[in-house]
Amino acid sequence: MMGAAQYAKALQEPESCSLQKALGKHDYKKVSTLSEFIVERSELADLLITLLYCASHGGRVLLAFPNREVRCGSRSFFDQSEDKPDLALLQLVLAKMPAVADMAEHARRSEGALEVYLETIDTLLFPLLQWLVEPHFACRILQEDEKPEGVTCDWIVSVQPHPADKETRFQEIKAASQKGSRFGFHGSCTGNFHSILRQGIKIMSGTEYQTTGTSYGRGVYMGSHSSISQSYCTKNKATNWPLSKFAAAGPLIIMALVELVDDPANVKTHACSSTNTGGTQIFVAEDEEIFVTRFLFINPSSEICTTKLLEPCLRIIEFHQSALLSQPADIKNNNASSSASLSSEGSCNEDTESDF
Repeated sequence: MMGAAQYAKALQEPESCSLQKALGKHDYKKVSTLSEFIVERSELADLLITLLYCASHGGRVLLAFPNREVRCGSRSFFDQSEDKPDLALLQLVLAKMPAVADMAEHARRSEGALEVYLETIDTLLFPLLQWLVEPHFACRILQEDEKPEGVTCDWIVSVQPHPADKETRFQEIKAASQKGSRFGFHGSCTGNFHSILRQGIKIMSGTEYQTTGTSYGRGVYMGSHSSISQSYCTKNKATNWPLSKFAAAGPLIIMALVELVDDPANVKTHACSSTNTGGTQIFVAEDEEIFVTRFLFINPSSEICTTKLLEPCLRIIEFHQSALLSQPADIKNNNASSSASLSSEGSCNEDTESDF
């Protein structure tokens, strides 16, 4: 459990202070348009496209499908004759997506150059990409010296909860409970992380999307040790986006690190008997409002205990939220907008579980 006193103490630990120097060393550039995102967050843009590609070929893409506002003139990703999501069209448009490096090259040329370039390929590419990246303007992939000590994985993504009011509600519940919070790992199929980033981890117990059992009842399952959750990080059956830099690593394995309110009324704790790691616990959260996704660990290769991540993760979260609060109001509003809203950058817009 992590109360206010423990939180303050953790931020003063030597390792956390050392990490703060690493965080401050890197330029946290603000972005407010798609073109800026493609240039300044190219690696993250690559990952977001890859996750959507994986979801469209074998994940829960219908849970976070491009809405009717993602369109150019009369074209959208909804079948007009049947008024339902057109998955085949989404797959077709994604197959035309150029490499991020190519898009960045055009984005640097002049204002509007990226939109013109994408429209020559397919008129839906620009609005699709805009819809895809807009909720994640404040997310970032950590540099090597920002990663918590002892954590071995290819990439760590610092996540800003979406929609924005999810963070607000979480903080209100945590403050009202006076119970503090803790971290837990959650593993899921790679194709599910597109919807997880857009909507958060959802309780899938008893739905068509449930893929594993519910030994401890309905809820979202998390583990205090990565060895429990990593076995649920099944590789996506579909091939990665072929033009992705992540494709070289083979099928991705992704594990989320979640912060949850330590409230016995809504979080059931069970001892795990299927691991050799002593003291490992299973957390079952029965309310989606009492937890938020904080980080994604991509291709983890080391076993990690959440207690070892407390100090560095607190520091990264604090730094991340401070950086977001320091952004100009128009950028913060972009980050807080719903997935249905789009920036006015493009002319086409004007035409208008359980996993473990």
